Amino acid sequence: MTFRAVLFDLDNTLCDVVSARVRYAVHAARAAGIQLDAAGLRHAAEEGTETVTSLLKHEQVRRAAWRTMPSHDIACHVEFSQAARSVVERIGSQAQVGIVSNGRSRTQMVKLRQALGDVALWPIVISGQVGVRKPARRIFDHALALLGMPADEVLFVGDDPLEDMLGAARVGMRACWISHGRSPEQLTCAVDYVIEAIDELPEAIHA
Repeated sequence: MTFRAVLFDLDNTLCDVVSARVRYAVHAARAAGIQLDAAGLRHAAEEGTETVTSLLKHEQVRRAAWRTMPSHDIACHVEFSQAARSVVERIGSQAQVGIVSNGRSRTQMVKLRQALGDVALWPIVISGQVGVRKPARRIFDHALALLGMPADEVLFVGDDPLEDMLGAARVGMRACWISHGRSPEQLTCAVDYVIEAIDELPEAIHA
């Protein structure tokens, strides 16, 4: 492997946040005794957390969710990913492995622990701590400064064409896009690798 470090996005890269949003909404709706349309819920989960919570517009649903779930609700519905952990451990045996993620620090750390357990990662750079979100250069530059490495010796792995791929490309990092079955036409910049799922990463970068 030619990279000294590999930095990962978190949401829908190392942890399946879409499924966590679905589980959260189903739990909240069940607690309130109402039914949600499965297809509509999945679409909302893919759109984002705010779209999911807008489905729970009935006051009784919100009250039920508040009573029965932790304050960082959706993060606690992230499930452990053996595939992601195996990839991180395999790559981590040869290179430095870290995280660059948008979100609140506490929420993202809960997701990270839920998805990977106690695996060691460094650096962990979260927008809520840095004060700027991907794709801004500053958050990537901050991660590079912590690593003490030139950008072209670092690979960034993520699923978002703008926040992850364009953001990493702007600072000169190499980039790997996790497509989740989407067309490469969604990309707005050149990338070094395109894979469909996280478990394809080791073979892709060693090929």
